[in-house]
Amino acid sequence: MFLSLVLQEDYDKLVSHPRRIWNESTVGAGLPVISSINRIISSGDPIHRIVGSFSGTLGYVMSEVEDGKLLSQVVKSAKSLGYTEPDPRDDLSGMDVARKALILARLLGRPIDLGSIRIESLYPEDMGTY
Repeated sequence: MFLSLVLQEDYDKLVSHPRRIWNESTVGAGLPVISSINRIISSGDPIHRIVGSFSGTLGYVMSEVEDGKLLSQVVKSAKSLGYTEPDPRDDLSGMDVARKALILARLLGRPIDLGSIRIESLYPEDMGTY
């Protein structure tokens, strides 16, 4: 289950038992992003903002498009290389980044749900939703 799909009230219950939840790979592809944030918070240091590229897939796609390649070709290539989610629309819709942002915001104590995040898709609505 994606922690980002859980309502804030249920999320609060889940994280009240920290040894039962492990979601490191959800945000940083296995990098210790979440545990690092938790250590900073535990030390008493405030975190005012998190800045970064939250999608390796979108980073790859946008770099290739900037080099003049067609978006459709780049997405096909990224999928064949295993860079995308099984359905690339999850990456291109912005939903993957929104989920990661939600998890990070909740770690910082921001009580929000996914519906609070403005998401802009890179593909038109008539291609369907994910």
